[in-house]
Amino acid sequence: MNKIITLFVATVLLSSCYHINTEKPVVPEKLLTHDQMSDVITQIQIAEAGFKVVRTKVKLKNLKPEIYNNIIEEFDITMPQLKQNLDYYNQKPEEMELIYDKVLEKLSKIQEQVEKEVKEQRVLDSIASINDSIAAKAKKDSIEFSRKKH
Repeated sequence: MNKIITLFVATVLLSSCYHINTEKPVVPEKLLTHDQMSDVITQIQIAEAGFKVVRTKVKLKNLKPEIYNNIIEEFDITMPQLKQNLDYYNQKPEEMELIYDKVLEKLSKIQEQVEKEVKEQRVLDSIASINDSIAAKAKKDSIEFSRKKH
């Protein structure tokens, strides 16, 4: 009997959660293209990553709105327009998936570029360190040479 009641309750709960969205998504007044949406989302993801790096809460509290405003101004949209576009594309999962695929592709390219620059900087730092060591050794040798001369 307990199994039947449990099965009945589970069936009722699961069926109450099931909903087919038959409403047609509301097209925003200023609909962003997939490329524009992927650019905006990419910039937001980069900003969010930056927020995670900055540990001071006071700085974040003041910076977040300013950074988000800079992002949306760059794309000549408002925050409500961004929300409308996100809502629109979220109601179209296939399209949102395409947008996020572009975001991942862009973020991967940025990551590759950053890693390349970091690697190049490490090489330059190593070369500078070697040059400094050589210069220090040469200076030390010249001091010792001049001491032996006198």
